[in-house]
Amino acid sequence: MKYIISFYWVVCVCVALGSGCHAPKPFLNAITPDRVGYGISNSTMTGLGMGNKTMSNQVENLELDFRGESEGSMVWLEWDFPSWQQPNDYTRNTRAKIRNLNYRMSMMEAEDKNNQLVDKWLGNRR
Repeated sequence: MKYIISFYWVVCVCVALGSGCHAPKPFLNAITPDRVGYGISNSTMTGLGMGNKTMSNQVENLELDFRGESEGSMVWLEWDFPSWQQPNDYTRNTRAKIRNLNYRMSMMEAEDKNNQLVDKWLGNRR
């Protein structure tokens, strides 16, 4: 495992040196992990069964009966897909919010005009 991690960092350094240093941020975003995870697992297992005859002078099938426990620890690295540009959803969402706001304002203006007409009509009736 230590050889894999060492090899990984050697490759990262070589690629970084080979790609130039004028804009390292996108490159470093691609090679460095975004999150590190750690987990532990505990398990038990029980097995019972019959095996095949494996030897020529074996009279009966092989009986299997086993029990066991295991523990495992794991560490993993996670990468998000790199994004070097601003997502286009920002402008799409902003436009949708502006449209919604304009619609609500026009509805409020229409409601205000209706209220004025009703007040005028009720004022004439009194």
